[in-house]
Amino acid sequence: MPALKDKHENIMMKRDCEIKGLLGDDIAHAYELEKEGFPKSHAASFDLLMYRHLEAPGLMIGYFAKDELVGYISGTRYHGSQVTEESKKMHIPNGGSVCIHSVCVKTHRRRQGIGTKLVQEFVQQVKLHEQCVERIVLVTNSILIPLFTKCGFVLRWKSLIVNGPEALYELELQLLSQKL
Repeated sequence: MPALKDKHENIMMKRDCEIKGLLGDDIAHAYELEKEGFPKSHAASFDLLMYRHLEAPGLMIGYFAKDELVGYISGTRYHGSQVTEESKKMHIPNGGSVCIHSVCVKTHRRRQGIGTKLVQEFVQQVKLHEQCVERIVLVTNSILIPLFTKCGFVLRWKSLIVNGPEALYELELQLLSQKL
């Protein structure tokens, strides 16, 4: 695959589907997916998604089917080695960790491999375009652990983040070949 010239250039195409960077106009659609995919207490606000997009646009990609956003992934960089409440609300451009905050797919498009494709492409984009990243980390519920382990993530421990009665778990993908 040729090198990307622009963060918003097409990353992957398959028939009428493509993965590409989100543009400002896509954030409202991403917010709708966020509300659909997470309990109200856990979903990012529209303002927080806009902040993440403005601060770390290269860490927000979407899966589009015939120009419709059907899934997206959002992340930021952070200086710590694990996901914290603080890391969910800030972006530190030279942080050694990339924290994935959201992986959302429209309800009727789930279990079709879209989430897996988004995570795999996100990991590749971090390796190609983010310098000095030591790890990618995320927090998820037990049901989604297999999605992330299939993409190379390793279960670390029960997360310090509490969101309702369900336990959350932290996973990590160590990046061996860093750009220094």
